[in-house]
Amino acid sequence: MLNQIQQQQYTQKLDQTQMEIQYYIYQDLENVLCLLGELEQTIKTFKDIEDKSYIPIAQNKTILQANLSFGIHFDQYSQHNKKYGDFLKQCNEKAERIFKECVSDLDLFQIYEQDGKKIIDPKIQDIYNFYLKKSLKAEKNFDQLPLLPISREAQFIPDVVVKVIGGIQTVDNQLQKVRNGTYTSPTTDIIKDKIRKRQVYCKQQLEKNFNLVNDGDIRNGRMEIEVLKIGAKPTINKYDQDESQMNKDPNEKQNEEQNANILDNEQIQTENNEVNGATNNIEQNNQENKQVTIKIEQDQNQTINTKVNNQKHEEAQKFQITAQMKKKKGDDHQDIDDGTQEIIQDTNKLEK
Repeated sequence: MLNQIQQQQYTQKLDQTQMEIQYYIYQDLENVLCLLGELEQTIKTFKDIEDKSYIPIAQNKTILQANLSFGIHFDQYSQHNKKYGDFLKQCNEKAERIFKECVSDLDLFQIYEQDGKKIIDPKIQDIYNFYLKKSLKAEKNFDQLPLLPISREAQFIPDVVVKVIGGIQTVDNQLQKVRNGTYTSPTTDIIKDKIRKRQVYCKQQLEKNFNLVNDGDIRNGRMEIEVLKIGAKPTINKYDQDESQMNKDPNEKQNEEQNANILDNEQIQTENNEVNGATNNIEQNNQENKQVTIKIEQDQNQTINTKVNNQKHEEAQKFQITAQMKKKKGDDHQDIDDGTQEIIQDTNKLEK
């Protein structure tokens, strides 16, 4: 039998586990719906645009979330089905109901008629079916949606890394709150509101990154993604610049021009200082190189002089030994030639 304290701890653990199950299922539901909403907005934005090469990228982004969703449900079933099978079933049923209510909202998703049936966009339909028929039913067999081929060249954007790290920290903070017993499952209206906000933000980003005026219109007659390098000055589209300048009063224009001149002068001064600093460093390096070269030449001259002196000393010793040997043998020649005497004298000077 469990005592009262043990029973209380066991009950708290059950409640915490149930809240974690709710968090994983409903947070995943929200993520899938928000990305489906973004995909819907992307399809709508590119509807009348000839180049639709970005749409498969948006589809793949949503497919990856759907695949992650399957993994989450598969993991929850594997961990908790034995003890919390009924609770898991209730959470999945609620998630399915909210999912269908959101996707059937005409303000969020377009509905088409085909063979007397109402369907959503075919680009969304496969992901829709996968979530309802696979993710929410994930039990034994692991399944995934294949990614679509893309034709656009991949680009690395440093800001994305920052967002990913921030997202991980957000999930950690949310899980900590759940473990402290402060999680409340979302309602359909709350999730719909989040989808709307994501669609508005998605539309703004598409218009900005693809240089769109309105849905279906392209400035300069072409489409491009502008990736700004870290530290580079942001570029301003001439259309926006001319239009904004027309709506400003003269005083505001004059102040902006003065501020721009000040910034330009500061930038020029900074660049000049950098150039001067680099020039000074080069001159200093050249001076140091000259000093090293002179030192090397001095060392080489000293080495040569030492070798010459040593050679003279050795030759003088040889002549001196020869002269002594001749003297011991009673050689009649008492005088050594002048050249030998000079070498001996030089040798004696060196020895002294």
